Amino acid sequence: MKRPTRNIKSATERATLPVRREPYWHPLYKGLAVGYRVSKTFGEGIWQARWRDPDTGKHLTTSLGHFSDVYGANANHAKVKAFDEASKAAIAWADDMRAGITNTQPTVADACKHYVNAGLAGRPKAQQSASGSFRYRIEANPIAKIKLSSLRKSHLRDWMLGSVQQTVEKTGADPSDPDVMRRAKDTANRDFRHLRAALNLACSDGMCSNSLQSAWSTGIAFPGTNRSKGNYLNDSQTSVWIDATPQPLRNFLYGLMLTAARPGELATLKVQDFDKAAGILTVATGKRKEGREKIFRNVVLTTDASNFISKQCTTKLKSAYLFHDSAGNPWNKQTWQECGKYAIQAGLPEGTSAYDMRHATISRWLAGGLSTFEAAKLAGTSEDMIQRHYGHLLAGVTKIKLDSASLSTKGH
Repeated sequence: MKRPTRNIKSATERATLPVRREPYWHPLYKGLAVGYRVSKTFGEGIWQARWRDPDTGKHLTTSLGHFSDVYGANANHAKVKAFDEASKAAIAWADDMRAGITNTQPTVADACKHYVNAGLAGRPKAQQSASGSFRYRIEANPIAKIKLSSLRKSHLRDWMLGSVQQTVEKTGADPSDPDVMRRAKDTANRDFRHLRAALNLACSDGMCSNSLQSAWSTGIAFPGTNRSKGNYLNDSQTSVWIDATPQPLRNFLYGLMLTAARPGELATLKVQDFDKAAGILTVATGKRKEGREKIFRNVVLTTDASNFISKQCTTKLKSAYLFHDSAGNPWNKQTWQECGKYAIQAGLPEGTSAYDMRHATISRWLAGGLSTFEAAKLAGTSEDMIQRHYGHLLAGVTKIKLDSASLSTKGH
């Protein structure tokens, strides 16, 4: 005889369930169910999960532990429901089963695998980036075998210091050089961001207790590693740089100066993206999350810029790239990196790259009186980023405007 179905979603209903060895199951989706077992030993029931392996047809079960309803000001309404938390943990466990993670006491390495397989599902580029970071920084490191329940701040700090040393040794750079150490620490911070995301997901998916998040929430990343974004070149420097760059790369560099586009954005532009009559270039913004639809922005061109872009369109089909190398191929990160070589030949600061032309143009816009809103819209970024990276220029423009406004009060 089939047993009657019991409602385990409600805390009130669960309190009335009779004690029995077999959990009270609630299906989540085909092949997975979350269960609640009433026990004499514990004051509250134990949550479990049951998953059917599609390859073998066997049912696997695991104990999820205790979850409690959390109430806020309204004692009749739970802010966090035990059933919902247990269901999340059951789904995370089933995901791990499919991914081959069968350790009942998950480790840092398990959390990393879960993050790549479940957290970044459907985002192949992000998966590739995170996998590379974990493979190089985690898998061969002792931290990989540490159980999540045993992970402490001291483990993470030791791992970060080891990461810095690993980077310095790999590059063969001089560790006494402050900039070498800054770059190595910045690399460690970037790898830590991947690891922190994996650990946070592990907690939210029930692989470890949320109370453990304090171990990596603060006090781990190295401070003061962010260098000012790029070199802020003046008009004379950009002109010398362009003159020192041979064709056809010169056209690409000049296009960056006229549009403030990111190199990757400019490289993908085609003839059909230019509206000659309106003098507007439609650019697919490069800064977007993988898997999201492209965001387009309209860049209003000056007369000189419009004339220059028009020349690039001459004798080309609408589907042709606006800028390309001597072989007719679109520019890519490997080929436009040559810009840096010609910048050094022009006497510009070491480390100058094609991206610095974007900084130079945005700086010129702001110095010319363009508002942060207008600059952000044209450049495809946020006003917050403009304020953060060009605040020193805005202060100068503000001073000029204030001086101009205060002239009428002179002598009073």
